[in-house]
Amino acid sequence: MSSVSKHNHLFPIFLKLEELHLLIVGGGAIGLEKLNAVLNNSPAAKVTLVAKDFVPEIYEKAEIFQNINLQQKPYESTDLEEVDLVIAAVG
Repeated sequence: MSSVSKHNHLFPIFLKLEELHLLIVGGGAIGLEKLNAVLNNSPAAKVTLVAKDFVPEIYEKAEIFQNINLQQKPYESTDLEEVDLVIAAVG
């Protein structure tokens, strides 16, 4: 095994999320995890979530945070229009 495979391959990145429009694809537990991470770091970030279904906790977050837009539908490539960053949050 090479020494490269023993290292952490994550690339750290710092973004001002409140200046970006973020798309999260997925409305299950992973989508909720990513949404919570975004809101914990930048509660004012503009976030759109696209999924066929959402867990109840995502609906609760959307009632609290006016900057969350839920689109209950299958993902389409046109969902990428006018967003700056996409998080795929599906299993």
